[in-house]
Amino acid sequence: MDDVSSTTTQGIARITIERPQSRNALRERTCNELRAAIEAASADSKVRVLLLSGRGDAFCAGADLTDPDFFSKPGDRRENLERHVGQVFQSIVRAIAASRVPTLAVMTGSAVGFGFDLACACDLRVCVDTAKVGPTFQRLGLVPDGGGTFTLPRLIGPTRALEWILSGRTRLASEVESWGLFNRVVTAAALDGAVEELLQMLLEGPPLAMSQARRLVRAAASSDLDSALDAERDAQVELLLSQDFSEGITAFFERRPPRFTGAADD
Repeated sequence: MDDVSSTTTQGIARITIERPQSRNALRERTCNELRAAIEAASADSKVRVLLLSGRGDAFCAGADLTDPDFFSKPGDRRENLERHVGQVFQSIVRAIAASRVPTLAVMTGSAVGFGFDLACACDLRVCVDTAKVGPTFQRLGLVPDGGGTFTLPRLIGPTRALEWILSGRTRLASEVESWGLFNRVVTAAALDGAVEELLQMLLEGPPLAMSQARRLVRAAASSDLDSALDAERDAQVELLLSQDFSEGITAFFERRPPRFTGAADD
């Protein structure tokens, strides 16, 4: 059985980590399949949104520390670890960042360690209120390596993020609901409805503008105002020349919902 499944229907690429027996912990094979699925979904012109989840009652428990590829590969230990962290694990985060479409993490349960970083790497997050989440690396004498030192401070602020990273604690999603980490924190019974609400928003929106918006917001996190304004100008000109803008204007004056197609220009 594959470690990761991927299906695309009605513009939604649903990518699921299929290792519930290990709380969806990531071994090397899982990472490779997950990266490939994300890249394939982003390259598919029919995909409008990428949904990432884990099978069962956990989102992702981070790295599978029982994976022999992690600790037992022959050869130079430092080189093996650099490859494992940089080329195997971090390549997933890079694939999410490079996605053409918005990414949504749906968390039916716990997300810790690299699994927490993985959720933070996505654009949007919906989480059940009873899920335990956190950057637990310090418990093992480690630091976040899935972009957590970049994404978490930008989501909840550097002071709060650093304390959480240093503590290595897990927290209930309901406990941190007000921190701005999640778009929705809901009961398990309300999860499907909350996910559907976000999916409909993403599917009904203008594909080109949504793609540009996620790119601009991500770039602005490590930019300055002048650079952000220049980037917004360039993106806006492209969008003003698009068929989606023409449709939006027409729909506005005809007082009807727009039917966006993602067509770049006339």
